Amino acid sequence: MQQLEKDTHPIIADYDADNYDYRSHWDNRAYEQWAESYAFKRLLTGIGKAQWLIDFGGGFGRNTIHYKRRAEHCVIVDYSIRNLQLAASTYGPEIESGHIFLIRADLYHLPFIDSAFDVGLIIRVLHHLTEVESAIKEMGRVVGHDWLLDVPIKHHVFAPIRGLMHGEAGKLSNWEPRKVENGDTPFVSFHLAMIRKLLTDYGWDSKVIASVNNFRRWDQVLPAWVVTILRPLVYGLEKGTQRVGKGWWGPDQFVHATRKTPILPQASAMVLPPEPEGMPIAALATKVICPICQIPLQWSSDAARCQNCSREYVRTGLVWDFVPN
Repeated sequence: MQQLEKDTHPIIADYDADNYDYRSHWDNRAYEQWAESYAFKRLLTGIGKAQWLIDFGGGFGRNTIHYKRRAEHCVIVDYSIRNLQLAASTYGPEIESGHIFLIRADLYHLPFIDSAFDVGLIIRVLHHLTEVESAIKEMGRVVGHDWLLDVPIKHHVFAPIRGLMHGEAGKLSNWEPRKVENGDTPFVSFHLAMIRKLLTDYGWDSKVIASVNNFRRWDQVLPAWVVTILRPLVYGLEKGTQRVGKGWWGPDQFVHATRKTPILPQASAMVLPPEPEGMPIAALATKVICPICQIPLQWSSDAARCQNCSREYVRTGLVWDFVPN
């Protein structure tokens, strides 16, 4: 993958480089997918149903199956147009009905009003956000009540082994993010207390609710016949460690953040768009503003225009593109 950078803008992982198909990343990762699915079923039930839910960095809709019945409207946001097109090919009828919307956007500059969504999710994305403070502030701005965050931590139970191998053991306890370069794309892990402090600073209460993928890659390093034998045991251990390992065991710690003072959204004072046949957008338009000017837009059936900066944001197929040119 390549990286994108504009002036001092944080690096954004480019999942469209070289026609990359992110679905292939999940080949032979049955355990990781199962572990997250198990966590989702329990955690989303606790959060309850939403009118509007946003999946930050939702890609091709990998996790949509877990939340689409729990919200009246779901918005998948991603920077990758290819990922969103793959989501469109999977969820076409739900997109055309106005149940799901696909938005190409930059997580550092989101095109939504404050508190546009009741519930927010960010899963397997935080490790790409090198300027995590700015990202959490901006994403949190558009979430009004509940936010489920998957935090990749650098101080999990197996980290000391890696730290000794790379001479980094002394850095596990400090709050400085750990950055690893993989080609042109950085991968970042954090101290959990640092992320929770940021949430507190921006008006959130938080609690660690699950340790997930506690035995990551175990099924990739053993022969297939051994994996088959051990699978029931490891899956059972995963269920237990998701609870007892909160805050320290696994590399992915799920955090549930709630607004100290819930904020109700106020609809954008947009020019109401006509409804294109088979694709309602009026509901979406009440949530959207120019990501640069932060003002309402003038809408048509296939474009939204900012009167202040004259930028036009277009719809191609089932995907709306709100990345400024």
